[in-house]
Amino acid sequence: MISRRTLFAALAARHFGNGSPTWRIGRGKSWERPSDTFADADDQREQLVTKLDWLGKHHKQPAAQQLARKLRRCGGHKPCKSGACPRCVRGLQRLCVEVGLEIDRLERQLP
Repeated sequence: MISRRTLFAALAARHFGNGSPTWRIGRGKSWERPSDTFADADDQREQLVTKLDWLGKHHKQPAAQQLARKLRRCGGHKPCKSGACPRCVRGLQRLCVEVGLEIDRLERQLP
């Protein structure tokens, strides 16, 4: 079992940018598309913050407002590390793809 702390310690600035690694989602399916860019994840985060703010104000949900504040602060060299944050989830996806590609490369070298 890998802890959340270990996963986020392995993240580097490159995981939050664009470029390699990239992959296709739903390869060969009618809904195939490229993996999200940083801008896509940032737009998703902004939309989520707006929805959480609305939920917190109109339905008196303090937890929604707290999460909105946390996601709003996410950025730059200090990710919020929330599993609800599109930016941070994308960074973890990129880390997992990078590690998976490295494992595949190493296994291909075995006799």
